[in-house]
Amino acid sequence: AGAQEKERSRVLHLASIGLMIESLAHELYRATSAGLETIAQARRSRNPSNVGTSLRVLDAQLRTLQKRLKVLDPLSTNARQTKETFELVDWIEDIVGGFASRNEGRRIRIDTTVAPKDGGLDVRAVKGMFVQVLENLLTNSVFWIAEQHKERLRLKLASDDPDEPVGRIDVHIDIPNRRIVVTDDGPGIPEDRRETVFEPFFS
Repeated sequence: AGAQEKERSRVLHLASIGLMIESLAHELYRATSAGLETIAQARRSRNPSNVGTSLRVLDAQLRTLQKRLKVLDPLSTNARQTKETFELVDWIEDIVGGFASRNEGRRIRIDTTVAPKDGGLDVRAVKGMFVQVLENLLTNSVFWIAEQHKERLRLKLASDDPDEPVGRIDVHIDIPNRRIVVTDDGPGIPEDRRETVFEPFFS
C-alpha cells in the first residue's frame, strides 16, 4: 500500500509538472509572438515615443516570463516576482498603445478610457502581470472580431468602406472602483460556455 501511494504521488507530481509546462508553453508562444511583432513595429516606426513605449512593454513582458520559467528550476522554486509601486493608468495606456500599434491595418479600433477623465491610480503590483493579462484578453478580442468579420464578409454584410472599423475594443479604467474592464463588439460567449471558459487551456 505504501509503494502504491508513493507511485500515485509521483504520477500526480509529474502530471502537475506537465500541466505547468503546457501552461508556460502557451504563454511563451503568445509572448514571443507578441515580442517579435513589437520589435518589428519598433523598427518600422519613425516616432521615438512609439519605440520607447514598445521597449518598456517588451522589457516588462520578458521579465515576467523569466520569473515564470524559474518555477521549473528546482533550485529556485520559491522565486517570486517583484512588486513595485507605479502609476497604473499610464502603464495600461502604454500596454494598450503598444498592442494597438502592432495591430494597425486590422481595421479594429482599440481605445483606452478613464473615469474620471485625467485621473490617476497608484498601485503596488507586478507590472509584467498586467502585460500578460491584458495582452491575452486583447489577443482574444482581436481574434474573435476578425472571425466575426469573415462571417459578415461571407454574408455580404460588411461595410465597403476600407476606413470603417470592423470592430472595437475598449479598455476602461474605473478609478473609484479600482477596476479594469475590457469590452469588445465581437460575437460574445454563448450562455452554455460562460463557466467553461475559466477552465485551464479552454479555447
